[in-house]
Amino acid sequence: PVILATAGALREIRGPIPRWRVVEAIALLMATLGAAYWLYLSKQPSRIDHVSNPLVIVPLMGWAAIRFEAPGAAWAIFIVNTFCIWGTTIGSGPLFDLAASSLVNLVIQARVGVTGMVALSLGTAVGAARRSAGVHKRLALELQAAVDAERTRLSHELHDEVAQKLAA
Repeated sequence: PVILATAGALREIRGPIPRWRVVEAIALLMATLGAAYWLYLSKQPSRIDHVSNPLVIVPLMGWAAIRFEAPGAAWAIFIVNTFCIWGTTIGSGPLFDLAASSLVNLVIQARVGVTGMVALSLGTAVGAARRSAGVHKRLALELQAAVDAERTRLSHELHDEVAQKLAA
């Protein structure tokens, strides 16, 4: 998804990227890296719930999907999955104190898969809504221009007709 989403996004870039957008992307990247590191590479205290602590990633995935659409979601998923796989292979992360088993791997895969699908779906939906709003705005402007042109044509036609009757 990262390659496809990034290639599609690069084709749509028109003009320079605003500075605030770059700052937002860097902030999101740092927050995602920090949360993924904390979640998957640190030995977390046992007082943290093993089920709810991976939900720390969900708001970051939502931020990436809403603000940067499918490419942002794809990159966030890539970062989180990289840390998740790395942490699982070295025995860290939210399930570090459980015995290694296929169930632990299944739980990790389910968390990553569900989070990834939600983020990609949200990013795709947001992108489609933005494109649809752009088309709607363009069509509304075209319609207004056509109405103005027709109004101008009718006013000239009426003016010419009245002027001919007055001249006769």
